[in-house]
Amino acid sequence: MKAWSPKKIFILVTIIFALVTFLFINHLAAAQSPDLGLEYATATGLTTTDIRVVVARIIRYILELLGVIAVCIVVYGGFIWMTSGGEEEKINEAKKIMINGLIGLIIILLAFAIVTWIINALMSALGLSGFDGPNGPGWGRSALGNGIIESHYPPRGAHCFNAPPATEGCIARNTNIIVTFKEPMMLTTFIQDYDDGGSPLDLTDDTINGIPIGGDPAPAKYLKSNNIKIYKSLQTEEEALGDNEVTVRFTDDLKTFVFDPVEYLGSTSERLYYTVKLDQGIEKADGDDAFPTAPNFYSWEFEVGTFLDLTPPTVQSIYPYPSATEPRNVVIQINFNEAIDPTSASGVANVDFDGNLTGFSNILVKNLVNNKLVAGTFTIANQYQTVEFTSDVICGVNSCGNEIYCLPGLANIEVTVKAATLNVTPPDSQNPEAKFGVAGYDGVVDVCANSLNGNGHHYFDDSNNLVGDCKGTDCQGQADPNADHCDCAIGPATDNYWWTFSTSDNIDSTPPRLKTINPGVREGNVELAPPVESLFGKIMMARYLNTTNIKLASEKDDHLNPCPFWIGAANEDTDFDPQQLDDATRVYLYHDPFQDTPINTPPDQIYVYSTHFFANIRDIYQNCYFPTSSDVPACNGNPSCCNGLPSVGNCALPLPL
Repeated sequence: MKAWSPKKIFILVTIIFALVTFLFINHLAAAQSPDLGLEYATATGLTTTDIRVVVARIIRYILELLGVIAVCIVVYGGFIWMTSGGEEEKINEAKKIMINGLIGLIIILLAFAIVTWIINALMSALGLSGFDGPNGPGWGRSALGNGIIESHYPPRGAHCFNAPPATEGCIARNTNIIVTFKEPMMLTTFIQDYDDGGSPLDLTDDTINGIPIGGDPAPAKYLKSNNIKIYKSLQTEEEALGDNEVTVRFTDDLKTFVFDPVEYLGSTSERLYYTVKLDQGIEKADGDDAFPTAPNFYSWEFEVGTFLDLTPPTVQSIYPYPSATEPRNVVIQINFNEAIDPTSASGVANVDFDGNLTGFSNILVKNLVNNKLVAGTFTIANQYQTVEFTSDVICGVNSCGNEIYCLPGLANIEVTVKAATLNVTPPDSQNPEAKFGVAGYDGVVDVCANSLNGNGHHYFDDSNNLVGDCKGTDCQGQADPNADHCDCAIGPATDNYWWTFSTSDNIDSTPPRLKTINPGVREGNVELAPPVESLFGKIMMARYLNTTNIKLASEKDDHLNPCPFWIGAANEDTDFDPQQLDDATRVYLYHDPFQDTPINTPPDQIYVYSTHFFANIRDIYQNCYFPTSSDVPACNGNPSCCNGLPSVGNCALPLPL
């Protein structure tokens, strides 16, 4: 039997390999949304890398191995030629081996290109990541953190941690989808047939999700679905929700958009993955493209459960604390237990000379000394869980030269977070959904439109004395406004959350210090999935803990598709105060899993990640980090840590563009 030539062997191997790859990916496309088992990997100490990424890497490595074999065959042919001693038969044999080896190498390269195209095409259809690895151009993920996108909800990769009917980690079917950009955006690229000359809040007399909102007829603001695609990950982009199947709201600064599906997402019987794709037609307010370079889009995926979220949001913590006396440059901070609809909790409150309020009114700040409201701006940050108020009165500059704003000095300040009117009358504790009116919601609601439940903080006893905690629960049937209802929403004013504090005439000018970091400086072999953590020694402003002031970079990033990341924060008690009052803020840099490297990888090919904290980070008194000092041991009090060594300036490591 005649032996097969290397050319035939390589042709057969590459065809079989390409066919197997195609069938595997096609099977993945036809399968149900996979339970990736990442939570089990975490529990057992195994890798938490997405199995689809692992398969893509295996395919790449096999093709690379075949390429190495082809090169070895060419070298082998050259060796035979060199040792032929001039024998014509051996020289001809060597030529054939080298030619066939080169042909095999060309076939391998073509196979690599074909397989890459197949995987990218099918993964794109699934709304999944591409083949080129965590930093490859097919992933469409680099805009988050390092690009124009600051944050979004649901977060990247949200999935159910346990088997049905468990809901932990699942996204509710009645969720809204939220995206925040770093710059004002062009409304006409988000909203179908939007009239630039109209009022941004003109939603008068129409129905949103079936809710009548009164006034003169006006078209609802519907999604421009060729630019923003929301679809089941098992389907194609062509099957995304249509123009009239999603309504759009946005904040006054034109940076945050809320996409509200008319029908609930998902199914009552099975969990489903959804993909959101922000396409290349989206523009900034100045007309420039939001995604000017390849891959010209941003997409992410999350898993939707089989349930509706009917749990009202609550206030988790506040600053300043009740009855405290604070310097007048303090910023008011309200932290919720879950993500809040930005259009219900952010905006500009204007107060005229007579004390009349115009603009945002869902949260009120009042000076009880003269009984007048305080004008200022409410912003939302920390993955939509923190709202902060800054007055509009300039009272100085901080050490970075930024203007700071002050509340009235020597005043008693009252803050009221308003609950929204419920959609049903009389209130029904089993249906906390808020009513969407002419000007939107009249109180704070979560991302599933549930109205705030603030009564758990302010419970009054039979003598009308403020107790501060609920003593029971009565959430069955029609809720009674006079009953104890810690866990259910009634609506305003019963569920309004309020507290008071005082201001001095002083200014706090102490800069914040970075106390601890994790992973440590130049720490090796870190886990791939957990967030990077940093602890500041003061309560920090959440709005400045953003991806402009904090960077996550890699020495291996090609500056075209760096690792996506997003930032969260939580206040905590670090001095063991008997009152358990928070005195510090822990910052979390969430990210896609880091790139892992095989054992014995050359040092110059190992991924090395670093964090960068810039001057505009501010504490709750608007003092900038600068960074002037640090309690991190490796820095020995120096301003910066660069590659494990103290430094008097900024790190030289280039940041992603």
